[in-house]
Amino acid sequence: MTDERLFERLAAHAGPADIDSGFEDRLYALLQEERRRTGRSGWPALLLVAALILLLAISAAVAVGSGVVELPWLDESPAPSAAESVAPTPDSPEPSASMLPARGMPGMNPDNPAGVYGWSGRLGNPASSFVSGMHHVVEGAVAGEFQQTALVFAVENDCFSAGGDPVSVTVAGIDGLYVEPYEDSSVTFGGPRFGQTTGAYALPIGDRTLCVYLTWDAATTPDELESARQVVESIRGQPFGEDGIRINFRLPKGWDTG
Repeated sequence: MTDERLFERLAAHAGPADIDSGFEDRLYALLQEERRRTGRSGWPALLLVAALILLLAISAAVAVGSGVVELPWLDESPAPSAAESVAPTPDSPEPSASMLPARGMPGMNPDNPAGVYGWSGRLGNPASSFVSGMHHVVEGAVAGEFQQTALVFAVENDCFSAGGDPVSVTVAGIDGLYVEPYEDSSVTFGGPRFGQTTGAYALPIGDRTLCVYLTWDAATTPDELESARQVVESIRGQPFGEDGIRINFRLPKGWDTG
């Protein structure tokens, strides 16, 4: 068989859809017969081996293309996302979309950034508790002097135990009650100061009552006071635990816990 004849046969090969398991044996026998007939062992043998490799590659390609053989790395289906690959178990309840995130108070740094903070308390925690209050301090014109606005949170059955005549208010979308001035130094942040005024809010959160005590100094400006009232206005709350309340609220820059 001449080289030209060999390549003519290769070119005319249509490519089977199935791999012929006896093809290798027949081609090897043909190679042996060709070597005995021509008495040459080099170039024709190499051509026949190359033909064997080429035809095997053609057969394999046709088999893959026709679907006879499926290669695992050719699977083009999308990989599952992290959410899909970690499916919740039947015993793991999904968190409620309406659940407020657990956020903390701003901390003691006076340069705390603006943002959403939070507080959680329960019935029986004293309103004067250190972790229940925060303030915004502004330095006065005289060295060592300052004025502040402060907020204290508590969960109580009665937010006005010290007395007062409450009026109806709507704050943060909640119909509540308000007393001003509220005369009770135990609910002021950091203890009583001369010239302070406190306004007390009673806001129903489910079957519980959130008490919010807003205190400001005589030197507090109207803008500073309005900024503090907007913090109260931003409150979002929900019952938490057996007898507690969780709230989130938005603070401007500079509020801290002392």
